[in-house]
Amino acid sequence: MNDRPNVVFLFADQLRACDTPPYVTPQAPMPNMARLAEEGVTFTNMISTCPVCTPYRSMLLTGRHPQTTGHLINFVRTRHDEIGIGDAFGRAGYRTGWVGKWHLHTGSFPQINGADFVPEGRD
Repeated sequence: MNDRPNVVFLFADQLRACDTPPYVTPQAPMPNMARLAEEGVTFTNMISTCPVCTPYRSMLLTGRHPQTTGHLINFVRTRHDEIGIGDAFGRAGYRTGWVGKWHLHTGSFPQINGADFVPEGRD
């Protein structure tokens, strides 16, 4: 059995702290999100220097400011030599994947940011 922890990053559009457990109201229960938060790690003090979809995702996935990656607006192509968090996890022996909105438009998703799995039909 592998002793490395499973890692899941959830990136959502317009997700605010008040929309996530434990801050969510009883009128909108989120039991699975609450369980993930209780059993895992939550980041409570994050900020985006460029709160637009592509720049934000680029910043989170590369660890670099949008000004250095060139992602200042949406739908800017990511350079193929850009190293991302998926690459780092892959080098550590993890199998990685990406499901959902990408918006770092490259045309060849599995080769970018080290994703081993990307379902067909995703942008």
